[in-house]
Amino acid sequence: MTPSASGIPELFYGVPGRPGPAGHVVTIGELASIVQVHPNTVRNWIDKGDLPAFKTGTTWKIVTDKAIAFLEAQSNRSASAPDDHAADE
Repeated sequence: MTPSASGIPELFYGVPGRPGPAGHVVTIGELASIVQVHPNTVRNWIDKGDLPAFKTGTTWKIVTDKAIAFLEAQSNRSASAPDDHAADE
């Protein structure tokens, strides 16, 4: 996998038991820890259908490739949003 301009895929390296992003899964708690948000935020993304996930037993799992795609799309969306403070200057 080539390095990403966003650096998001690199967040998944070094997660215990997760040697790299391709084809691996993370739990809600692991993803929340990686991207430094509350687990409820990740649950909301899943509930809204924004972040694909599947359930095994009682545990939600997210394929890291899907998480990376979602996070990069979110990053691109916020980067292209107009600067609300520009009008204040």
